[in-house]
Amino acid sequence: MCAMRAGDGRSARAVPRAGFRRGPCGSSSIRVGACALLSDQSFGKKGRQGMTTGITRRGVLQGAAAVGALSVGGMSIAGCEQIVENIRNRPVREDITTLNPTGSTIQTLEQGISAMRALPSSDRRNWTNFARIHLDFCPHGNWFFLPWHRAYLFSLERIIQELTGNPDFGLPYWNWQKDRSIPSVYWTTSSPLYHANRAATASDALPDSATGPAVISSVLSQTDFELFGSFRSSAPRGGTGGGQAQLERTPHNYVHGFVGGDMATYMSPLDPIFFAHHNFIDCIWAHWNIDRQNNNTSDSVWTQYSYTEFPGPGGGSWSTTSAATTLMPLLSYRFAESTKGSDTAARQVAEADRSATRERLERGSRTRLSTQPLTRIQAPATLRLNQVRTFNLALPAQRMNQLTAVEPDDQQLLLSLEETEGPNGEDIILHVFLNNPDAGPDTPTTDPTYAGLIAFFEDQAEMDMAQDYILDITQTVRDLRQRGIIEPGEPIRPNVVAVRRPTGKVDAQATVRIGRAQLSIGRPTQVQ
Repeated sequence: MCAMRAGDGRSARAVPRAGFRRGPCGSSSIRVGACALLSDQSFGKKGRQGMTTGITRRGVLQGAAAVGALSVGGMSIAGCEQIVENIRNRPVREDITTLNPTGSTIQTLEQGISAMRALPSSDRRNWTNFARIHLDFCPHGNWFFLPWHRAYLFSLERIIQELTGNPDFGLPYWNWQKDRSIPSVYWTTSSPLYHANRAATASDALPDSATGPAVISSVLSQTDFELFGSFRSSAPRGGTGGGQAQLERTPHNYVHGFVGGDMATYMSPLDPIFFAHHNFIDCIWAHWNIDRQNNNTSDSVWTQYSYTEFPGPGGGSWSTTSAATTLMPLLSYRFAESTKGSDTAARQVAEADRSATRERLERGSRTRLSTQPLTRIQAPATLRLNQVRTFNLALPAQRMNQLTAVEPDDQQLLLSLEETEGPNGEDIILHVFLNNPDAGPDTPTTDPTYAGLIAFFEDQAEMDMAQDYILDITQTVRDLRQRGIIEPGEPIRPNVVAVRRPTGKVDAQATVRIGRAQLSIGRPTQVQ
């Protein structure tokens, strides 16, 4: 899944921004923007020590000045060959279970964490201060979720490179699709990777329903960015809109709760496993973009949003945009292919396609998801452990028959459980079935009426955590129509079951509150 081998001169040649002419760079042609993106002056170093920045004329010129001589006429840069070489040899992010515990990568990771913990409390790179950035700024439940966390990981990777003197260090990831238990290196009590405040044990394992191949395949099958990476919002926090799609609401949230302890709170980066977990989320996004050739949104609300809260080497500030983060796996790091394989692995992008890949990522999607609400049930529902709530989402029979037609078309049927709030610190999850009057806590997730899982990652001590959870039920409905379980014109009746996470603990009085249920259709619409 995670072999992002975008490492020749063609990928570098494709980096620059519009408005700058090409200039010579040895045998290759490269624009000024490539050097700027790899050599942000806030880091004071060239190449791999540079931070990918936002796409602006000022940023390009500042980056160029940091690299070397800028020829205004031809916009050529001395030292571009080194930049191209640095792109070729950028750090590799590997599966942590394939690494030697005493090898360079894990030793550098341990040394970097120890060094961050030893920094004074006045230093923004201090381990606790760095975790507090997540507490104060992290977006969840909207489409800023992926780029914000990518930039956060990138900041950590560069800080560790600086503090350890190892510019080749690549942050390792935990592939929880194939390795369902917390990797053993995180259980060595003498290691900085060990964290005492965890609920999971070394033998506890994640279930198929949360992180198995079928879940990841379903996530990757989406071709719209919002259905993949969570829904449109006007801001990372406190904005209008939003909603969690499957990648966030199922594997991401579930793993946080499974590990438990600090990982179940917004101070989760105190536990080093946080970064391996989110690095695999980042790996999935890179795979979806590069290998599967899907596009992110081109909406300027997303692409131009600037993040300024991250420290870099030396503790100085740097900034990036959502758009700039999309190029990081092409320019600043790459993912190694897992030695154990993966059902979700796709073909590697041909070297000749690198320029097209960069251009496609910068351009973004030419469509956006347009949703139309069809029917909504306003009555709030409260569920305790093992309770079931069924919603009757009815429309005129002819209209319902059209929506549940077996033949595929370009519309998707979306079920939203809105203003939904889970119990803080409790191991309750929701299983959602469709039109199954017998659904209950013992109904397996292999049942044909099963439509999805909602796990919670909430920190009610910090903020109001009511969220919208959105399920694409298109294929489930069509399958049930074929089986005769849903009859033509029959209403869609979601059965929401509150169950205990395996190995988890739940207070008998803990509740989940669902504000309303809504049925919508989503269609791609062209954007300018």
